[in-house]
Amino acid sequence: MNQTVRTFRTVAASRSKWGAVLVCSSVVVSGLCLVAAAPATSNAAAAVTVDLGSAASFVVLAGAAATVPGSFIPGEVGSATAITPNASTQFGSIVHTVNDPATMAALADATTAYAALQALPVTGTLSSDDLAAQVIVPGVYRVAAYAMTTPATFDATGDPNAFFIMQSDTALNTTAGTTMNLINGAQANHIFWVITTAATLGASSTFYGTMISGAAITIGATSTICGRALSVIAAVTLDADTFCALPPLMAPAAAPTIAIDGGPTATTNTSTPHISGTSSAPAGSTVTVTVAGQPLTTRVTSTGIWLVVPTQLTNGTPTVHATVTDSLGRTASATQSLTVFAPSAPTIISGSIPVLNVGVPATTTLTANGNPVPTYAATAGGLPSGMTLDANTGVIAGTPTISGAYSFKITASNSAGSASKTFSGALAECVRR
Repeated sequence: MNQTVRTFRTVAASRSKWGAVLVCSSVVVSGLCLVAAAPATSNAAAAVTVDLGSAASFVVLAGAAATVPGSFIPGEVGSATAITPNASTQFGSIVHTVNDPATMAALADATTAYAALQALPVTGTLSSDDLAAQVIVPGVYRVAAYAMTTPATFDATGDPNAFFIMQSDTALNTTAGTTMNLINGAQANHIFWVITTAATLGASSTFYGTMISGAAITIGATSTICGRALSVIAAVTLDADTFCALPPLMAPAAAPTIAIDGGPTATTNTSTPHISGTSSAPAGSTVTVTVAGQPLTTRVTSTGIWLVVPTQLTNGTPTVHATVTDSLGRTASATQSLTVFAPSAPTIISGSIPVLNVGVPATTTLTANGNPVPTYAATAGGLPSGMTLDANTGVIAGTPTISGAYSFKITASNSAGSASKTFSGALAECVRR
């Protein structure tokens, strides 16, 4: 693609207190303005405005095929040749028709950005091409081929607008399970991996930043990517991976918030309640919920909601604790006191028939627990003549009128089940002297 590049250098009029001349360098590329500080062993911060154009809204963009089985992709997806999901792939935004105008425009914009980012002058040095255990401050870096075998730390030194431009003459490779740390305001949407050849992330990696590559991008199984995978001419291949949504470039997002539906106190009448809420964090942000010792994990949807369902809870008042973590590692939490009063079948806990005599009033109470509160009924035999049963309270009361043997069954019932008890005995005539 044709583009005009104009480079100029200016020397600052003042010297630092150490006597060194401060040199600034700027590169202006059609459609993209990037300004970087001169090389320094202190890795001077790069004040960069990166314009991806229409490619900024794409999470996966491929100049060849995009293969995305089992993955969660909250942003747009586009390919010049083919998009292949499967039944478990979740899309949170537009999946473009192959080779549609929007996709081709985004590929053109990504190609422009790729060339401009490759042209930036280096401002810092790294101790090794392997970023393992290195602390990287804002700047423009270039190595032969990036590797990451253990976590690297990106430190914005308190500047949330600081950028990290990671240029590679060839490849980017991470080992399985590798993570990254962002500290002191470092933002995933301000890290750019500018890769000349292939970018390959090991399985179960946690990776931050936009990969913009001149060759294929392959992401290992079950990795979490807070960024983008943009290949200007080649394929992007995923395998049950999860992408975080990114806020707009150069617009530091507000800290996330989270709320639990029902507020600080709630009641449920099921042992497996749907615990849900809302969050302002970007779609794909992780929500961790604990309740009654159960750790549950879900993600914020494209509509800003989240939902978990615990396994069976016992009746009581457990505390629900929900925490959301956004792509910058910022968290927000909410708690709820949840009263669980789940359905349970009745259990008869007391009740006996006293000695009954004809003509003598008598009262007894059959008591059963359970949720909902059970009701009572005579389900076999018959109460002694003159005695009645209160279906709501379980009270058996009255004045017997006929002597002789009796046997009857009382059943306590609710929507969860029932329990019964049989009473038997003999009514005697009251002998008067």
